[in-house]
Amino acid sequence: MTLWEKFQTRNRDPREAFEALCNQLFERWCMREYRDKVQHIHVINGAGGDGGVEAYAMLVDGTYVGVQAKWFLNPIESDEIQKIRNSITTAKQVRPEIARYIVCIPRNLANKTGKSKKPERDRWNDFLKEIQKNYPGLELILWDESWLQTELQSPGAEGIVKFWFENQDMALEDLVHRFNLARDAWLNKRYLPSLHGTGKIHASVLQLLGHPTARDRVMEQLLEAGAVLAYAVFQIEKYLDRYAERLCVWDDKELTTFLDILTRLPERLEMVECYTQMLLHCSIHGTLPLPLDVAATFDDLVASALVMLKESRKLPGGPQSRSDLEEALQSLQTANILPTINRAYILLKSHNILIFGDPGTGKTHGLGYEVEKR
Repeated sequence: MTLWEKFQTRNRDPREAFEALCNQLFERWCMREYRDKVQHIHVINGAGGDGGVEAYAMLVDGTYVGVQAKWFLNPIESDEIQKIRNSITTAKQVRPEIARYIVCIPRNLANKTGKSKKPERDRWNDFLKEIQKNYPGLELILWDESWLQTELQSPGAEGIVKFWFENQDMALEDLVHRFNLARDAWLNKRYLPSLHGTGKIHASVLQLLGHPTARDRVMEQLLEAGAVLAYAVFQIEKYLDRYAERLCVWDDKELTTFLDILTRLPERLEMVECYTQMLLHCSIHGTLPLPLDVAATFDDLVASALVMLKESRKLPGGPQSRSDLEEALQSLQTANILPTINRAYILLKSHNILIFGDPGTGKTHGLGYEVEKR
């Protein structure tokens, strides 16, 4: 599929849309090429005659740079060359000081073939020699499809691409090309591969991309979390089997509160354990569940139960029973189960990553390394 098969003309004639696109790219190119040497850039209203150009830039030295767009989809023959010749002649008559003349066409010129017919490239080269002879001070520049695509891939052209090619897919070679352009330009002084050391950004990117190393680590933590949850449920239910009746003292608020906590905890823990199993299933089969219900959180109940176990003298049970229960509840606090679940959910969900940091902390360096290695 060619670039122009996805060209959105915005209800304009394709020729007019192509001219508008070339004018936008020409303006960006002039500001990048000449910077503070540009006095002004002007787009011509074609309704009154374009003066041989669609747009021109006047430089501080009094010379001009012009652009002419030709919507030539078919091979360039003598008629097309004549149209370009006429435009150049008009441009020189209207603005004799024009020093560079850019011709935009939506195709790449064909090179030599086995046919006897003169190829486009030779025809263009002959025309180039003619212009150099007739106008010695004029540089004729061809912006073909390859050149235009390079301009569209340059930093800062994203808005132009979005407007004219809104449904365009980004191929891998386009991304590689953009990175190479950036590495050779603004990134050159900010990213030195030989000095890079991996750290938090590298670990975050591995997790973002679902790298086996990051995925295996999180899945292992999920399995450990499931085991901690199951053990805690076992110890709570074991304690209740033995001492629930001794906690059912209706006029003793301390005992009934502890019974209420231990009765509610297993349900929440089992909800969380079930969710860890769903995430583990998702890591294999790819069906991500909804985020964990906040009602399944258990930190508040665990904290309250531990305080009562340490401070209350009324709670039933021998030292071993209370110690086993306390150990199980403490393991819920130290296992960081909910953060582990959150990391696993983020890993399995399609998402982006934001990297914050003060200037000079290595954000650009880290991201440059990650892109280059991929």
